[in-house]
Amino acid sequence: MQCNFVWRTLWAACGLHGNVELGKQVRKHLLELEPDHMTVLFAKTHTLVYMGQWNEVMRLRNSKQKRGS
Repeated sequence: MQCNFVWRTLWAACGLHGNVELGKQVRKHLLELEPDHMTVLFAKTHTLVYMGQWNEVMRLRNSKQKRGS
């Protein structure tokens, strides 16, 4: 799990510095490592809101509710 912390930190840095392409790659890797981690889900939702992708936000929230998380 320590390694996942490093990936989450890198992802946050991508957002902070506006490196969208690297951020997408890191996010994909994180979702494979820990798809249900609250930090990842929150950050993904926040990223989608920032990008104005409201349909994806609703899809993510609906899938989370169906899983009971």
